[in-house]
Amino acid sequence: MASDYIKDFLELDRHSPNLTFNSPEKKYEVTDLPLGIRDFFYFSEEKMMFAVCSDMNIASRVDSYITNVNLPWEKTNGEHMTVGAVFAFKLNFGVSNPSDIFDKRWAHSFPIQTGVVNYNIEKSILMVGLDNGKIFLYQTGFDSKFCNYDTLYEGKPHNARIMGIDIEPKKNVVYTCSSDKKFIMTFLIEEKKFIEIENNSAGFTNLFFDRANERIFLTNEIGQVNIYLTNEEIPVCVKVVQTHTKNVLRGLEVTTRKYYIFTSSMKGDISVLDLGTSGREKFVEEISYFGGDLQMRVIRYNEENSELLTGDQSGRVTVWSLKNGKSIYAWKAHEGAITQMNYDSAHKILITGGKDKKIIFWKLPEKWVNEDIERFENESKEFPTAATLTEENEDNNLYYNCPECPSLIEILSIEEENNNLEYNCLNKKYFHGKNILPIKEYLKKMRKFNSQRINKDTCDLHSSKNFNSEFVSYCFDCNCHLCTECLKTRTHINHIKNNIIEIKPSKEELTIIEEIIKDYSINL
Repeated sequence: MASDYIKDFLELDRHSPNLTFNSPEKKYEVTDLPLGIRDFFYFSEEKMMFAVCSDMNIASRVDSYITNVNLPWEKTNGEHMTVGAVFAFKLNFGVSNPSDIFDKRWAHSFPIQTGVVNYNIEKSILMVGLDNGKIFLYQTGFDSKFCNYDTLYEGKPHNARIMGIDIEPKKNVVYTCSSDKKFIMTFLIEEKKFIEIENNSAGFTNLFFDRANERIFLTNEIGQVNIYLTNEEIPVCVKVVQTHTKNVLRGLEVTTRKYYIFTSSMKGDISVLDLGTSGREKFVEEISYFGGDLQMRVIRYNEENSELLTGDQSGRVTVWSLKNGKSIYAWKAHEGAITQMNYDSAHKILITGGKDKKIIFWKLPEKWVNEDIERFENESKEFPTAATLTEENEDNNLYYNCPECPSLIEILSIEEENNNLEYNCLNKKYFHGKNILPIKEYLKKMRKFNSQRINKDTCDLHSSKNFNSEFVSYCFDCNCHLCTECLKTRTHINHIKNNIIEIKPSKEELTIIEEIIKDYSINL
């Protein structure tokens, strides 16, 4: 059955209460971890999982810092308060006892929070990055059946939290990025230990090493995707793509089969970049963006269904259709923020880890909705065109803009005594829901919002005045001015189409609204 969130999202109780959704099934769950999950790596072939955990309590972190720092006159006794750890688990899916599914092989604790983990299968090297800028490399693999580990390297290339780490065994180098705004290459053998490849204008947030095509992708805190080629001794930046969000990009997914880059931000935006084949990195560009108000931390791609899966700060997983940029399902997966996800396409398993100290395996359905819902959803999206609305507006239907976003609102009720307006934003991607606002305040907001929509003779994407004003149009969903060439892209055509919705307030509501508008001399 549909979750309450989905029922509210599609207003199923009002429109079609008999329609059903296919929900994910919780298959396995780790609940006895002592610390919250920060990151994990799942090795499906060997059914091995490496997870780094940290104490999410701010007070505990302060206590650990005071406890673990030795003053100049104090001796180091080798003991510390654990606020970070790395665990190695062997997964036994065939056992009958649920407590035996996750077999802990070993664990190592740290006096500092652990942030990221990665594993190189070829060389059996585990990489761990800490919040103080330190990195650790361990040897653990098939020979020991992952039952023990040996420390290979310990170093401190950064002065702040490690946000991404990977190794290039052929060069004996480790690539790391950090919130200290630096991208660094660490040599494991040569005397010159660190080379600073980039000192960025903002802290880095993700690192993805496409070893087969010799390129590295980095994201940062101002919405940029940086692309480096690693075929030379020192990686060279060949492209910086500024996504529209200009906000912290916490999620990054690179698919080399379909040639896309997906990013998600803490502001709630999803960006789609056209990667192209290897050798065309200089031509990478953003081709679409969508989303809502969710604080997204992780993003994963389901190629088979052409869907994106995002995990957010509230512990919710949301499924997005790449066909129209709309969310089609959501469920509460964790009680705290989701910090990492892995999608196993072969078995349709989504693994989620969160600050609530849990790792959960979800079996995803073949399809999220049945055919009746798909037909209902498609029919509901066939809105009239702008020309049709003009022709049908002879019966005095009114259209009102949302004061919070570039969409339209449906008038639900008007409380004449207190002049309160109850309305519902019709663009579901903004998740405004129902609002009650004094009409005077509503009109003030609309005056401020409309003042930003000025006529321009410049295309915001081209940033050039080589376009005649008659060829520049306004996309209300993007809140930008576009030339005819840009406006014809699939993204903006869908935006314009989806924002044309007919509203039919009652005659009593129309009379009250028209009188109030007349009193305040506001032309909506």
